[in-house]
Amino acid sequence: KDVFGAMQTALGVSDADMGELLPSKRLTRFESRIYWAATYLDQAELIDKPTRGRLRITQRGASALATNPGRIDK
Repeated sequence: KDVFGAMQTALGVSDADMGELLPSKRLTRFESRIYWAATYLDQAELIDKPTRGRLRITQRGASALATNPGRIDK
């Protein structure tokens, strides 16, 4: 959760969008999308989740970033 503010700034997400709750009212839409993105990046072995709440880029992830891909998807 520490990175949400930095991501908001980097991505230009408005405060209104940051506060939009999902119907379950447990997470915001932004938080949910970040968590799902982390799940997919982990499945693609681009990041590692060493402990709960921590993410670390893998060598494969660093290599992917070095090629400056226009898009990373499933």
